[in-house]
Amino acid sequence: MIHKKGNNKGLTLTSELHTIEEVNSNNKIEVAMNDGVKLLLQARFADSFEIYGPSAKVFVEGSLQSLKGEELMVFNENEKEKLLVDIGKSKTIVYDKDERGQLIEIKFRPQLK
Repeated sequence: MIHKKGNNKGLTLTSELHTIEEVNSNNKIEVAMNDGVKLLLQARFADSFEIYGPSAKVFVEGSLQSLKGEELMVFNENEKEKLLVDIGKSKTIVYDKDERGQLIEIKFRPQLK
């Protein structure tokens, strides 16, 4: 997760967080940066009727929250922002809808254990 501030003023302050987390469908995990931005995540295998066993795709759902606890972005099956990722491949989502010049980039790469 990369958090950039001050994009609207020509000055960029950047924070980065690299982490590997075990995520499953039974519980949500929380990943928080020092500046207060946090990501709540839950993941499960996407439904597949074409193959027997687990799918080669993982569906990630969750939300990105600000320091004050407001939801900045939600991604789930019902939202426009769906996050379906192939196992072993990366997918990046970007939040930049902020009048304060924030840009938050989140990169997912699911792997089997």
